Amino acid sequence: RPHVSMTISTSSASASPRSRISRSTPAPRRSGWRRTTSRSLKMLQTLNLSGNMLTKIEALAPLARLHTLELSRNLLSSLESIAHLALCPSINVLDLSHNRIEDPKVMSVLKALPNLKVMYLMGNAATERIAHVWGS
Repeated sequence: RPHVSMTISTSSASASPRSRISRSTPAPRRSGWRRTTSRSLKMLQTLNLSGNMLTKIEALAPLARLHTLELSRNLLSSLESIAHLALCPSINVLDLSHNRIEDPKVMSVLKALPNLKVMYLMGNAATERIAHVWGS
């Protein structure tokens, strides 16, 4: 059974340095919880969604400070499944290893990430064909 977890890293001194939110942990019933969570998500710098059987990534635009996105060991397979990554230009580190990406055209999305410094694609069939696309 997949387990959804978010690792929240912030640079704010008032926020705890690392928090963990999981599907198995019920949300507190305090009215300020949503407001605090929303504020924390805007400060999100690291997000680990590895091993969750995800088939598509969406709704990243609000994560303006996201630097590290870990998506390894999911079911991402096409350009459409990762197209929303282009809406998060702050990403420095992206882990797409061990997915089902076969089409080297996914590089067009990755080229749209101006701050991308480290990318992991190991374990995807596309890695054999990327050299031909990346240079063009």
